[in-house]
Amino acid sequence: MLAYDLEVETLARTTILLKDELLLEVRRIAHTKGITITEVIKDALNAYVKSQPRSGLPSFTAVARSKGPGTGNLARNAKKLVARASDPHEGSRPGNSR
Repeated sequence: MLAYDLEVETLARTTILLKDELLLEVRRIAHTKGITITEVIKDALNAYVKSQPRSGLPSFTAVARSKGPGTGNLARNAKKLVARASDPHEGSRPGNSR
């Protein structure tokens, strides 16, 4: 019996604006290495992100019981709450109250 452990990578398409000189250099690197421009940019972004300090998100998961009014939807709102906590601009936008 064969078993496969397939890891599927989900990718999102985006658009970036580069100065002509930078794009020419990226193309030169891609050509020299025999890889795509996309791979050059992904490698550069991965290296940059790894060099940055980690976000303020906790590196653990906790189990707790909510008490009090307005806390009953904690499980349903978990993704929204984590996204809000990780948004560095949250609270600075007009109309946001914390």
